[in-house]
Amino acid sequence: MNLLLSFDPLIIPFIIAAMIALGFAFYAFPIKGNPAIRTFAWYSLMLFIWEFMSIMEMASVAIESKIFWTSIKYIGATFGPVLALVLALQNTRLDKILRKTWFNVLIYGWAVSTTLVVWTSHYHNWYWTGFSLPPGVLEVRTDKGWWFAIYAAGMYATILSSTFIYLWYVRTAPKIYRKQAYWLALGGFLPLMFRMMSDFFGVVIIPRVDQIVILILASLICYAIALFKYSAFKLVPLAINQVVQNLQAGVIVTNKDQKILDINPFAQSIFKVNFDQCIGRDVTKITKIDNIIKSSEQEIWATKNNKQFCYRIGVSDISQADNKHQGYSILLTDVTELKQTQIKLEQLYKERQRMTANIAHDLRTPLQVIGGYLEAMGDGVLDPTKQRFNTMSKEMEHLEALVSDFLIISKAESGELKLHKTQESINDLLKHIFLLYEAQAIAEVKSWNVEYLDNDKMINVDKERFMQVMHNLIKNAFNYSKTNDQIKISVELNSDHIKITVMDSGQGIKQEYQALVFDRLFRADHNREQESGSHGLGLATCKSLIHAMGGEIGVESDGIDKGSQFWITLPLE
Repeated sequence: MNLLLSFDPLIIPFIIAAMIALGFAFYAFPIKGNPAIRTFAWYSLMLFIWEFMSIMEMASVAIESKIFWTSIKYIGATFGPVLALVLALQNTRLDKILRKTWFNVLIYGWAVSTTLVVWTSHYHNWYWTGFSLPPGVLEVRTDKGWWFAIYAAGMYATILSSTFIYLWYVRTAPKIYRKQAYWLALGGFLPLMFRMMSDFFGVVIIPRVDQIVILILASLICYAIALFKYSAFKLVPLAINQVVQNLQAGVIVTNKDQKILDINPFAQSIFKVNFDQCIGRDVTKITKIDNIIKSSEQEIWATKNNKQFCYRIGVSDISQADNKHQGYSILLTDVTELKQTQIKLEQLYKERQRMTANIAHDLRTPLQVIGGYLEAMGDGVLDPTKQRFNTMSKEMEHLEALVSDFLIISKAESGELKLHKTQESINDLLKHIFLLYEAQAIAEVKSWNVEYLDNDKMINVDKERFMQVMHNLIKNAFNYSKTNDQIKISVELNSDHIKITVMDSGQGIKQEYQALVFDRLFRADHNREQESGSHGLGLATCKSLIHAMGGEIGVESDGIDKGSQFWITLPLE
């Protein structure tokens, strides 16, 4: 094939158009995360191929070379109009049709099949039946076969559709976007308009060349105006829609009659609807929220992924520059964490009030007893007997225990609690505990058992504090179990820690209380604790002591009357 080239001034506009198209492609391809911009980049590349192959066709001297380059040109001449249609759908939020298999098969099938027919036309003559090169003409003249009608129909259909889509969008778009849409529509329509003028009316703008190719230059100028002057692909809805589509908040847009014009995927998931079900429907029927337009700053609860979420409603008017009311935008913001924190703070405030009242009661009762005895003995009403001094002594012990627990918790939390750690045999500690409670278990008719380690292990603990924790846990097990219930201590040895579990088959703990039982502001059963003489700080003290010794503490229970398992872990080193 003769690849000899020559230059003609008519090629210059084509070179300029090719460079503009290539510049658009280089500008758009690096931009990530926006399907419309990526489509625009491919569209620009197709126009560049169309222009460049036209340049090579016009510059070639031999007819065989011209036929070769014009065949390659159809990559851009077929995929260019298809991508223009795809771009129009994406720019105007009609891209849901791009998810239809039949639509993609139709448009891309037309482009691929036409390109293949062109490249193989010398075998079957479906597209071209003959070629000629009149003197002084830069482009080869062809006799068209029957497939050319299919190509022409497809090209007219795609470009006309793109133009009508933009013009339709202009009718509904806010005023700020209309100039962008006008320029995009004009850029898409110019090649088709001049093709129609050339095919049906014989209008020739530049002699000796294909009119539609040179008009691509005008088309690209229109796109350049939309892109740079009016910030298309930055301010037009394709970018805004992309943000809204991925926004982790519900967005609903309605007209002034409260009919839904748009709803993003997050809002669809909240109300369990799809896009097609919502468009054109009354927003109240979709959301099932009465007078939602007047519900700004209110909160709703909804189930999503089998979890409860709280959303705050925000409603804003949509108006044009002339203050003409167009509709409403509804924003549903996830405030679940804030709401849960608010609920927890309210619960903690109530527990703090209750705790203050309980502590005041626990302080007042022994003080009243002691004060009453002292006053009576001072007045000579009662004699200062040993029994009465013992009663006052017990009340003083209760006060001392209360104050001691508060001090332990305070010092542990501030890091000022001093520990006196020693190496202790875990089996010896548990045997001592078993003997301490053996008589109580027999008296209360309860099964009391301790499982020891087969191979005894030494742990580094503050013996006094460790025993204090175990006493609290075991006393709770006895206090919250009934006759014939079981109480057991088990030990589990791991590579870096030891786990001790105090199990009982007694009262159990509700699921919602298990995360709160170690809070010093929490009491699950106020009446029972008052009956047992507890001041409600036992488990909070255990938590502070175990953490001070470098361990962990927790509880497991299947619920009321299902028993409890309080466990502690302590490091071996």
